[in-house]
Amino acid sequence: MTARPALRLEGLSVEFPGPQPPAVDSLGFEVAPGRTVGIVGESGSGKSLSLRAIMGILPGAARVTSGRLWLGETELPLTGKGIRAARRQRPAMVFQDPLAALNPVMRVGDLIAEVPRRVFGHSAAHSRRLALELMRQVRLPDPERLARAYPHQLSGGQRQRIMIAAALAAEPEVLLCDEPTTALDVTVQAAVLDLLAEITQRAGPAVVFVSHDLAVISQVADEIIVLREGLRLEAGPTSAVLAGPGTDYTRTLLESVIELPGRPDAAGVESPAVSVPRLAARGIGVTYRHAARPALAGVDLTVHSRQIHGLVGESGSGKTTLARVLTGALKTDAGTVEWDGTPLGRRRGRAQLRAIQMVFQGPYASLDPRMTVRQTLTELLRPGGTTGRSALEARCRELLDQVAMPASALDRVPGQFSGGQRQRIAIARALAVEPSLLVADEPTSALDVSAQSAILELLAGLRDSAGLSVVLISHNLAVVNEICDEVSVIHQGEIVEAGPTRAIFANPAHAYTRRLIESVPRLRTDAS
Repeated sequence: MTARPALRLEGLSVEFPGPQPPAVDSLGFEVAPGRTVGIVGESGSGKSLSLRAIMGILPGAARVTSGRLWLGETELPLTGKGIRAARRQRPAMVFQDPLAALNPVMRVGDLIAEVPRRVFGHSAAHSRRLALELMRQVRLPDPERLARAYPHQLSGGQRQRIMIAAALAAEPEVLLCDEPTTALDVTVQAAVLDLLAEITQRAGPAVVFVSHDLAVISQVADEIIVLREGLRLEAGPTSAVLAGPGTDYTRTLLESVIELPGRPDAAGVESPAVSVPRLAARGIGVTYRHAARPALAGVDLTVHSRQIHGLVGESGSGKTTLARVLTGALKTDAGTVEWDGTPLGRRRGRAQLRAIQMVFQGPYASLDPRMTVRQTLTELLRPGGTTGRSALEARCRELLDQVAMPASALDRVPGQFSGGQRQRIAIARALAVEPSLLVADEPTSALDVSAQSAILELLAGLRDSAGLSVVLISHNLAVVNEICDEVSVIHQGEIVEAGPTRAIFANPAHAYTRRLIESVPRLRTDAS
């Protein structure tokens, strides 16, 4: 007997003002309790908008023009007053950008505890105990200490796990996951995916799982929906669709997947010629106030001209802290940073600051929500010597073209873009001042597979044609293996292994590196 759907959606259409096709066009699907439907597609295909329409939290300019929604036997409104009140408890959502979604003035433990207190009327003490238990379930270390932290004091991956814990606190019948593992390192990603699988296997919530990572979708989803420009192109059992895609678009998505080889080949790996490095960090030490251990302890990192250097490690290992040190945004307790052999002082000059630019992990938080893309780019171009309306317009268009964005994006604000589109705009902004070295903190984490390939090709092209050096921070080991000349593995604030990327991944010397490699999700295309 077929189980009654926990969620049923019929004919959902979402539109923005203006003469453009619907952002979501007549989408329908259903999910039974304990089952997972995965939705894949490029940035801007309507994946996140569909989830937001179900939750009743569409951005201001978007509106539902048609559609019907049922949770169990209850039909819920998609428009009008009371749409959020009708959804209290039954559906919960894990958002793509946790920094933008979490209340910045609440401690994260209180944020999680607020859910059972408001939804179920539990006491403050009982709600706090539940919050700590949920933090343990999503593999957050030292929950008692982290519960007292504010969102900005956590790493990107830790914030995403707080979001997942808060969603689970409502014991929802339907769990909507918008890129829930985007910001997670591979070991925590595997743990969170195992956790979601465990929850659904206990006849828990129906899950709608949006992701650009087809390897993840292949492991978690029972069925898959392929979206393109708001239209459902293909749907069916996940293994069948991935093993025998019925459309050229699905085949293109599969061909764009970058995977870590099962048996990496270390042959032909060459170390760069000995020369003065473009950037050298030596003995870097950073300790945050009230921290149990140093964030960085004696870290060395060397990046040569025309080299892409990968930095991998779990959330909280010190990757972003090191990035802030390299860009001059954070002062060190010990050690020095050298540029072309010259030590950089604690106060860097304008030219030194422009030479090293950063692409941040959370593009929505790093872009001014009130400024159009044109304003964001021209603000940086004018001080660099680009003046005149025609010259500024040409350079803005060139920057957007480099990151595969249309010129029509220039007059829009960040809130009108998908997560992946915002990340590409953030990269364009960093390139606007023509830096010599780019520190990219998870630059492809929010991108679909085809856009991810385009960005990697862009970075490689800039390295080869313009001599750009890149420090690429990523939890995606397949991306690092694909593009990085060398890699450093960081664990609890220390570099545990460094060297040519393919040699390290083919024959890791440290147990931690081996654990990272073993946790990488693999694309499953067998129909068995």
